[in-house]
Amino acid sequence: MLELREDINLLGSIIANINNLLMISLFITRICSYHRIEQIIGMVFIASILPIMWIYFQAIKMNRPFIYFLQLGLIICFIIVELILDYILKLEFRQNRGITIPYVALFYASFGGMIGIASHGGKYWMIITVITFLIMVAVSLIMHFRTGT
Repeated sequence: MLELREDINLLGSIIANINNLLMISLFITRICSYHRIEQIIGMVFIASILPIMWIYFQAIKMNRPFIYFLQLGLIICFIIVELILDYILKLEFRQNRGITIPYVALFYASFGGMIGIASHGGKYWMIITVITFLIMVAVSLIMHFRTGT
């Protein structure tokens, strides 16, 4: 059981960083107007719900603390919202403040929560995740000011 816990901690750390890197890439493609590549990167991000859900169900078996479930729950909710808004309904919602403000709050809360998930992998994973998160935030701000979205 201890070995599985360590494997899950490592997987959570890797997913947190891959998702940060995917968002960095997505924001850069949005800045450069590479819409098809942006869509592909977004779909890869959406697919990350599968290992995240597996981690969530394993966490139930391991009696992880509530905060762990909250952190995973936030990213799961964000991925579902992203899937619905951008891929199913294909809404141009980013100009609507009534949708954008809660969307952005959920985005930052979910990716910030993944720092907590990555911290279970150890101090170095936490540091790496904080760095990739901060780079992602910087690129998202650059994207916002360049594209207005």
